Amino acid sequence: MNKLKKLLNNPFVRKWMLGFIIVITALFLCFMVYTYIASQKQFQREVTAYSELQTEKIVAQIDDSLQSIQQVAHSLSVDNHVNIFMFGENAQTVFPNLYTQIYQQLVAYCFGNSAIDSIYLYSAVSNAVYISGEHFPTSLLLPGGSDAAVLLDAMDFSSGASIVARKKSGIFPYVLSLSYPVYRSETTGIVTINIDVSRIQLLKNSSDSFQATYLISDSGELLYRSGQQDMPEPLSTVEQLQYFQPKQSTFSCYVDSGSPYIYVQQHSESFPWYYVTVTSTQSYAGRSFNMFT
Repeated sequence: MNKLKKLLNNPFVRKWMLGFIIVITALFLCFMVYTYIASQKQFQREVTAYSELQTEKIVAQIDDSLQSIQQVAHSLSVDNHVNIFMFGENAQTVFPNLYTQIYQQLVAYCFGNSAIDSIYLYSAVSNAVYISGEHFPTSLLLPGGSDAAVLLDAMDFSSGASIVARKKSGIFPYVLSLSYPVYRSETTGIVTINIDVSRIQLLKNSSDSFQATYLISDSGELLYRSGQQDMPEPLSTVEQLQYFQPKQSTFSCYVDSGSPYIYVQQHSESFPWYYVTVTSTQSYAGRSFNMFT
């Protein structure tokens, strides 16, 4: 014991032991810092992979849902009653139950899909438009057809179909108007499906407490967000959308801010817009922790 005391009292030994302790402590701290940084990077990779996977699911599911609405337009474009209305002269005189049949069809389609706000059928031989919910067609020149008339002026079929993001009747609801031309000889009828974006259930369900979903047009306008106030809105409305990368079909990044988040964008496979998700890493971590407690 005395030898040990003498050894510990030796200045050289004490300096050596102190240096050894400092080195061990430094190595331990370096290991802790390395472990923390590695775990943070691993977490970032995990939440990024999750966000990208979720965005892929959102793109596939919502595109499929909207394609089913496209199918409604196709079905109407080849329907005999609709074609008689679009291309027939004095159709009601020849077919007394024509408008009743069309009315029932349009009501059924709107009732069958809550995202369909309304359907417009434009005649190719007159200025008449048949609007879902109405028992008879109306003239584009009358107040009852004013919204359909404004939309008609905004249509562009250079790419085959026309998609117009707008406020219905200039006020509400906010709709995406998908219009498809129906050709016969040298005349053209039009089938329009007005989609209320706030009622696209899959789009609403894809936003929760830690992940927000947005719809951005190819031209860089915000078409959908939770609680939107206009149609369309500028991207500056949502700060996180500053990372939007136009003309990139896929893009993701980790944003290390006061409230870190993962930004992911993917272009639709069938429509001229992007789906964007913003996932809060802190909320994701809390949710993951609660799942295992």
